[in-house]
Amino acid sequence: MHAGIQIKSKIEYFLQRDGYQKMATDVPEYTLFFRAENQMVYAFMIVDATQNRFLMPDQYRQMKEAMAGPFITRGISDVHIQSLILAEDARLAQNICQNDIFSWIVDVNNEKLLVFEDKVADFYGMASKIDMYLATE
Repeated sequence: MHAGIQIKSKIEYFLQRDGYQKMATDVPEYTLFFRAENQMVYAFMIVDATQNRFLMPDQYRQMKEAMAGPFITRGISDVHIQSLILAEDARLAQNICQNDIFSWIVDVNNEKLLVFEDKVADFYGMASKIDMYLATE
């Protein structure tokens, strides 16, 4: 099994086990997992850059904005989306999400969560949980 597919399945399983619901998209490289609480939505957008090495920052930004759309149309305006960019090349992934502080990179070869200085260090307590899960499973 390809490393990107394997790690994506692993993260999807972890998020669902943690109470996040999967929302399918029309674009195979993007998957959203969300949890709604008290008129707020907390979500993880998984971006599989291993399947498409030509993802561009503008496409990424538009997709992230589009992911919030279904919640906003239902009257939920407080939508928080953290991206997990699955990549074999961290530099390529950094380019995709360069202006988004709510983005982390998952190194699929080493199964490691990479949180760079210019990004948020945590997202509702999930950084250490994801990192530990990747290291132990």
